[in-house]
Amino acid sequence: MKSHTGPTARARAARLARPTCVERLEGRTLLAAAPGAQLAADINTGTGMTFYSGGVDVNGTLLFRSPDALWRSDGTAAGTVPVRTGLYLEFDSFYGGMFAAGGKAYFLARSDPLEAAPRGLWVSDGTAAGTRMLFSSETLLPAAAAGNSVYFWRWGAEGGLWKSDGTDAGTVRVRDMAANAAAQSMAYNPADGRVYFNAIAAGTGLELWSTDGTDAGTRLVKDINPGPADGSVTNVTASHGKVFFSATPAGSAQAQPFVTDGTAAGTVMLKKIASFTNITPSGYTPAGPNANAAGRTVFTAAGHLYSTDGTPAGTVQLDTNQSPEPRDLTRSGNTVFYSANQRLWATDGTAAGTKMLSNATTGVPSNPLRMVDLNGTLLFRSGSGGAGRAGTSPKCRWIIALASATSKSPATASVALPLA
Repeated sequence: MKSHTGPTARARAARLARPTCVERLEGRTLLAAAPGAQLAADINTGTGMTFYSGGVDVNGTLLFRSPDALWRSDGTAAGTVPVRTGLYLEFDSFYGGMFAAGGKAYFLARSDPLEAAPRGLWVSDGTAAGTRMLFSSETLLPAAAAGNSVYFWRWGAEGGLWKSDGTDAGTVRVRDMAANAAAQSMAYNPADGRVYFNAIAAGTGLELWSTDGTDAGTRLVKDINPGPADGSVTNVTASHGKVFFSATPAGSAQAQPFVTDGTAAGTVMLKKIASFTNITPSGYTPAGPNANAAGRTVFTAAGHLYSTDGTPAGTVQLDTNQSPEPRDLTRSGNTVFYSANQRLWATDGTAAGTKMLSNATTGVPSNPLRMVDLNGTLLFRSGSGGAGRAGTSPKCRWIIALASATSKSPATASVALPLA
């Protein structure tokens, strides 16, 4: 039997689980203001470079990261302030990420820029007093928020599946899996109250597991590629009461889209997608009025956009008449926004409801990057010279293009974009 421990297994898990990389902002910020918009905050004043990492919504406030500080913003200049400086947050695509649970944000950080201080799991409620390190560890992977807790993975002597509610007493190991390995791919499914994740255990490869937060309630969902061979499960995502993921079944040379209801019998491949590029299906994102109710889920595979109702018969390709390579799928309100061919697109999960928003007629900025939802409003940075915000009105969705922080030019006017 092949071994799944050590650097090789960890490297494979890392490759399978890398989230979107951090973008360089070239002196701009992502955040937008209200209608009649202006730049929310120039974090690195002047024309200097800075970094922005997509943040999380904590009680209606956006918490986000710069290289040496944790910030919060309500979308205004006065309300965009550092929560704590001298806090060096992990930006590596393997160890990075922020997660919100129970009115708190969780992230990995150090208190020393030269890595003299250990990496630790930090928690913040958006205040300086409420920002602290729960514990230190060099082998942490924060992965999913579930109710009032965040679940994560540790390697080493204390390895396995852990969870924390932001308190010392509530930070506990759920299951001892110290001899195994896992990738950073977890999702909480409110429909059954379970957290789904990929893990390698004795006798299996990288497969799909689930837990109810207890040792006894942690189990293998299905061995997609039976025996010690890898099912290469990744991109685990909950949507409309089901869990979607990508896996490589026995006899297949490439990953395919799967769905599960939490049982082995209810775990099936949605569609066999032929591809010469072997691009793993990813970006599973709910579209429709309620992410936990019946509806469609949008995802990318082999450089194209797909939509599914959670059944093989209801899985279709959406973008037959548009440029390929959709990326950065982000739900905001009832719509899924994404970037394709350096333009901002929106879809409701149907072909008729899939439209390009960025063009010369609308004036919506192109090359959208680092999209994040805040209270049903899409905030994003435009690589074409400004940042933008997409919001909703009773009859249309609108975009506001903001001034570049480097040019200090006035903001453009809002543009109405009906999506019906």
